[in-house]
Amino acid sequence: MIKWIPRTARQHCATLLTKLILSVVNKPKDAGEWEKLLAFGRSILHRPPKGNSRRNLTNIIAHRCSEFSTNPYGAELPASHRARAGMTRKVKTDSKKGEDEGGLAGLARAVTVRLEEGNYKGAVRLLVSNDTLAFSTPETLQALREKHPPTPSDRRPALPPDPKQTSIAFSEAQVRKALVSFPPGSSGGCDGLTPQHNKDMVKLKGKQVRYL
Repeated sequence: MIKWIPRTARQHCATLLTKLILSVVNKPKDAGEWEKLLAFGRSILHRPPKGNSRRNLTNIIAHRCSEFSTNPYGAELPASHRARAGMTRKVKTDSKKGEDEGGLAGLARAVTVRLEEGNYKGAVRLLVSNDTLAFSTPETLQALREKHPPTPSDRRPALPPDPKQTSIAFSEAQVRKALVSFPPGSSGGCDGLTPQHNKDMVKLKGKQVRYL
């Protein structure tokens, strides 16, 4: 997934995503409209394969946006992405030196990613932190269960929404302020959209942003 939307491609993305959101609002019970909305990130914002120098990223994204209405599920992830998803990194474990080298290499990669995202605080936190992954032991499992206990058997079901109750409304300024409050490098949801993508789509100078 690309980390930033190119400046000249933001209008295409914002227009398409606005159309998808409005379709869901108008037809909230239509599963097909929800599927199209959730497919936006995967179909439009996945990173092109390396070596494709004939077309720049802006043109690629613009073409994807124009083709989405006729074939929203046609875009497939490059083979390199599918291969990478099934790969596991091998870390040397035959010696203490090998473990240290593997750990330092992983730390360097994580710090580099955060620096590229502009998340300098996150990079510094990684460098000064002594935290490590917990071992897979019965004690760890028990600690997780204590933090996340099972649902009580006597929990009352949620009340149905009252149609007479006034819905909460937010102004455009409030939504924009909430969007820009996310720090750099914030993670996205299952659809692949990140707060940075949303920030990019509302930064259209001199143009109306219906996306908000």
